[in-house]
Amino acid sequence: MTRQLSKELKLIAVSELNEVPNRTKSDIEYLRKWMKKQPHLDIETDDQFLLSFLRCSKFSLERAKEKIDTFLTVRALVPEAFSERDPFLPEIQAILNAGVILPLPKPSEDHSCRIIMYTYGDNLDPDTMPLINIFKVSQMIMDILLMEDDHCVVGGMKNWSNCKNAPIKYLAQLTPLVAKETTSLLEHVYPFRVNNVCITNCPPFVDSALRIARRLFSKKTSERMTIASENSFKDLYDKIPQHLLPEEFGGSNGSIEELTATWKKKVEDYRQFFLHDHWRANMKNKPMKPKMISNVFGTEGSFRQLEID
Repeated sequence: MTRQLSKELKLIAVSELNEVPNRTKSDIEYLRKWMKKQPHLDIETDDQFLLSFLRCSKFSLERAKEKIDTFLTVRALVPEAFSERDPFLPEIQAILNAGVILPLPKPSEDHSCRIIMYTYGDNLDPDTMPLINIFKVSQMIMDILLMEDDHCVVGGMKNWSNCKNAPIKYLAQLTPLVAKETTSLLEHVYPFRVNNVCITNCPPFVDSALRIARRLFSKKTSERMTIASENSFKDLYDKIPQHLLPEEFGGSNGSIEELTATWKKKVEDYRQFFLHDHWRANMKNKPMKPKMISNVFGTEGSFRQLEID
């Protein structure tokens, strides 16, 4: 069974994603049978999971197969980001309490995109909250959105990072490779379309790092990036109208305090999923040598060298 889409999202699915409603059931069944035949991908998934990859692939079966394989393989190859994800671990609780990653309740004005707010400021402590842990919690929330949020899958995402008072100690961790890996997970791994990347209140060190890293991004993502160094939000409002920002920024899209509590509880409620996450390939059964992580991220990777013998 799959969820019914709203009228607005159904129109996007049909007109932009090539969805043919009376054919989705057979397409889903095709992918399920294909997965069963792959020794490393014999994993239980529900219809909604498979439909999400069909949608992000514009219903190309071959492209959907490639994206599913990449999604499940990367999760097996990057344990730093996809293991030890108990929401009640102190290091994860710290990031949830800080409200670093908050999907906002109201979608974009055309009722399509989900707006995701990232806050990298004085709510963070680089000594106890390294970027890899922030990265891990971000993927946990992305997993929930994949399971729950049709706006992300069909309409895409607008990602807004507010970096006011970002701790300078993160400079050593904020390398171009880390930026590339983070972007690549959204571009090539998760079945979400990234419509905009907006960064506001950039201190000089963040601004400089982003401008260097921007050269490593895909042309499509680079063209969709907006970086504002000053305290003016004018450029942001061109992408996300002010009324769709949280109350603390003059909008009406929830308060940061309430959203932090809501998403902390939601992640905690998914504890059993995170403890028994089966969304990963069995690399021992992969019939051929898997891709280097560079084939996915476009770099050799800063987490570790990921080639399986």
